[in-house]
Amino acid sequence: LYTADPNRDPEARFIPRVREITAEIEAMGGASVSGLGRGGMATKIAAARIAVNAGAHFVIAAGHPRHPVRRIEEGARCTWFTPV
Repeated sequence: LYTADPNRDPEARFIPRVREITAEIEAMGGASVSGLGRGGMATKIAAARIAVNAGAHFVIAAGHPRHPVRRIEEGARCTWFTPV
């Protein structure tokens, strides 16, 4: 998760941990680039809200490289959403 789309904003900052999903965090999800509204960052943040409200941890990480879970375990860049 970044403060803005890093492909469009060179000032975008990476956020490694989210302890509370605020309106500001939701706004970072932005609108769907494709216009279909499925699978984008806003959808991932909505899923994170469901998970943390149920008491679970939730992670967003790159899924294209092989073995993404192993990569997270080995320290790959990701954003953790943690329950309060």
